[in-house]
Amino acid sequence: METSRVRTVSKTRKLHYCSWCGDWIDIGTPCKTWFDFSEAATPRMHPECYEAMQKTNFYEAAMPTPGVYRRGCWCGDKVEFCTCNNKQEGKR
Repeated sequence: METSRVRTVSKTRKLHYCSWCGDWIDIGTPCKTWFDFSEAATPRMHPECYEAMQKTNFYEAAMPTPGVYRRGCWCGDKVEFCTCNNKQEGKR
């Protein structure tokens, strides 16, 4: 996958969907963005979702469908079995 340099946007000016979790990236919040030449698309992610993607092998292959992973999650398990940073969410 050929991409442009990853850029950090400190304050977004519009609402965007996160390409990782599918949740909204609110106006005025930070995000990561780049251009994907293979898909002719501009993914945008919450900073924690971008970090989660870096812990998987998806940055070398096609991106998963938005919403498959929860915000900041890289394990892909259901909430009660989550093994990544969101462990505390599984204790609800």
